[in-house]
Amino acid sequence: MRTRQANRVTTLRRSVTFANVVAAICLFVVLGGSSVAQPGVRAAASLITGNQIKDNTVTGRDVRNSSLTGRDVRNGTLMAGDFSPGQLPAGTTGAQGRRWAGGGEG
Repeated sequence: MRTRQANRVTTLRRSVTFANVVAAICLFVVLGGSSVAQPGVRAAASLITGNQIKDNTVTGRDVRNSSLTGRDVRNGTLMAGDFSPGQLPAGTTGAQGRRWAGGGEG
């Protein structure tokens, strides 16, 4: 005669299948993985400095929109080619130069 506990164990063994175990593991990974990984990503992002990045290894595709500010860019490092057409304001018009006495262009 089996005891109640033995019956429970037998019933539990029948209901535990490979598919149930895999589904439970996936559920824990999906629900728990994102909440654990996100603080780690934020911590890593705050620990990386410009001194640790090799020149020309980070491209525009690697940077999120609105994540860089004026404080992140060193003065004198941007050139006119780094900006889109029409993004830079036009400078003041210079003084009119002298005409060439030869009368043609040149």
